[in-house]
Amino acid sequence: MPLLKFRQRQKLTPARLRQLFPVGAEREGFLPSQLPGLAAWFAADQQTYQDTGLSTPAVLDGDPVGGWFDLSGSGNHVTQATAANKGTLKLNIQNGRPAVLFDGTDDYLASAVSPITGSSGRSFFGVINNVANTSSNYIFDFSFTAPSNLNAFAITPEVGVRIKGANRLFTSGQLPNNNTAFVLLGVVYQAGADISTVAAYVNGTALAESSHTAGVPNTANGGLTIANGSLGGPMNMYAGEIVVYNRALTDAEVAQVNAYLKARWATP
Repeated sequence: MPLLKFRQRQKLTPARLRQLFPVGAEREGFLPSQLPGLAAWFAADQQTYQDTGLSTPAVLDGDPVGGWFDLSGSGNHVTQATAANKGTLKLNIQNGRPAVLFDGTDDYLASAVSPITGSSGRSFFGVINNVANTSSNYIFDFSFTAPSNLNAFAITPEVGVRIKGANRLFTSGQLPNNNTAFVLLGVVYQAGADISTVAAYVNGTALAESSHTAGVPNTANGGLTIANGSLGGPMNMYAGEIVVYNRALTDAEVAQVNAYLKARWATP
């Protein structure tokens, strides 16, 4: 008589239920991985870990986040070995989904290397909640190893994009402060161009420039960094999802990614 095999019953977690019964853009089938050039992709409801080895899942409210798996398949996982500097998983924060909280004092996660260097094109999308920050706090940096490494390409909450000796700043007040709302932030840079041409979006709306200082990025290979940067300091924020491409997306592609993230996170 053949042996009977029994499959272990799978627990229907909120993340698993969303896989079985998708909504919005997820039901339509679009995922960031369908566009070429995906370099990094982090989602707080998928594969957050307590350790740098990505072996102990962070699943409970208050669990430390010392590793965040890169869903792009590129292996650009972001990690933090120092216990005091890890993020914190918080459940049911936005649209029923969890987010990673960074304390603005010393918390951040970084990859070993940056997949986007020099003046290569790039696109960034982040679903974030700005808790309490100034222009000296950094949402995301394309290259960070230590504060002395100034070859950065950093995104700041005023909204601004800052590189060594240059920047482009956008109309102030576009990113809500004091933990008032999650927003969908986007930044698109064309390869080889002056930083004054970089575009920024909040909730899908292009922002107007307030000022700029000319310069061409020369991003070092220091590692992608969430909630910290080479030219500034740690950011007090919630991060729900971050998507990074190694090229400048077209307007139509930007709209696709925005629609996907808005459906998942119910941003304005």
